[in-house]
Amino acid sequence: MTTPSYFSCVHFVPELRLELGGVVQAVVDLCQAIASRGHQVTLATCDARDVPTDWLEDSDDWPTVAELSPSRLTHRLISRQGLKEFRRIARQVDIAHLHIPWRLTNLQLSHVLHGENIPYIVTIHGMLDDWSMRQRTLKKRTYLNLAGHRLFKHATAVHFTAKAERDQAEQWISIGDRAVIQCYALDLTAYDPLPGAGPALKAFPQIQPEKKKILFLSRLHPK
Repeated sequence: MTTPSYFSCVHFVPELRLELGGVVQAVVDLCQAIASRGHQVTLATCDARDVPTDWLEDSDDWPTVAELSPSRLTHRLISRQGLKEFRRIARQVDIAHLHIPWRLTNLQLSHVLHGENIPYIVTIHGMLDDWSMRQRTLKKRTYLNLAGHRLFKHATAVHFTAKAERDQAEQWISIGDRAVIQCYALDLTAYDPLPGAGPALKAFPQIQPEKKKILFLSRLHPK
């Protein structure tokens, strides 16, 4: 029988705040899924207010959270001490994973990773698709031309969730054969088993059980 091959990784998301939506939840679920398979996972962030309670247990079954101090001048950047702590963590892992490409903090961390020769992945999270690039286009083009291209140039892989997402992003960044298409890892344990209609009917007594209903699983947004 072959011995399982385990690895260690560090993920970075600027704020671990679930109110910010799908990206944060996707990162939490991904870290949890990787850790559940026996790998060593660290989630680095500048704001750890919504750390899952299970992660606070003293157990190897959950990711470790490392809070990096932000700059005193602007919270859009990581402080020198925070970068020092991230470098210490990065030197102990096999790979790093960066999320939300527009954030300046990722430029700081990619510089650290490239300097230490540590491979890293960047997940786009739909932020280079046609609709997104039509919002504040000049600002985003300027960012990419001045500095953002380096984030992708030095990345070992660029992660997309669909071929269409990759095709749209390739209009703005050079990826080549480093594109990886893989759906998100979702934690569905909260929905197993499904609770049935009972909780909804109790929470919303105005629901009329005999009438048809529409279930909307998203958010109202112009996109």
